[in-house]
Amino acid sequence: IAEKDAKKGMPKAFAADLVGSFLMAVVLLHAIKYAGAAGSVPLGLAVSFLNWLGFVGTVQFAMTAYEQRSNRFFGVVSGYQLVTMLLGGVVLTLWG
Repeated sequence: IAEKDAKKGMPKAFAADLVGSFLMAVVLLHAIKYAGAAGSVPLGLAVSFLNWLGFVGTVQFAMTAYEQRSNRFFGVVSGYQLVTMLLGGVVLTLWG
């Protein structure tokens, strides 16, 4: 993708990222409440990790394999998502 085309698509990409992050937070909040983890940071972290592992890590691992990308690529992309979900899980555990 040319740089000017990438810049032109940024508003749409940011909007999609914002909507996706909001939906992920709503689903994670329901998982935390269903697990009875509200107020328990260790349990909230465990629920967040398992949700990442089951819904994000597995999909990105397969995508990395199909696209023949390096394990480092998987680590960077998935690591970012893991940290985001863990931090979000702590906030939602204490807030929810």
